[in-house]
Amino acid sequence: MSTISIIGTGGMAAGAGHTVEVMSRDPAKARALAGQVGAGATTGTLGAAPAGNIVIQAVPYSAILTW
Repeated sequence: MSTISIIGTGGMAAGAGHTVEVMSRDPAKARALAGQVGAGATTGTLGAAPAGNIVIQAVPYSAILTW
C-alpha cells in the first residue's frame, strides 16, 4: 500500500484507503484535514521532506514560487 503526502490543505486533498500525510503552512489546517481524511492520516512539518512515496502538490498555481 502506498503512502501519500499532500502539500496543501485545500479542497483538492482526499484519501482513499492509503496512508495519507498532510502538510501545510498552517499546522491547524493540516490537523483539521487529517482529521477529515481519517484512517491513520498524519501531519508533516512544512519544509521537511515528505514521508510519502507519492507526493501531491495541492496548492493554487499562484502559490508556487518561480526560481
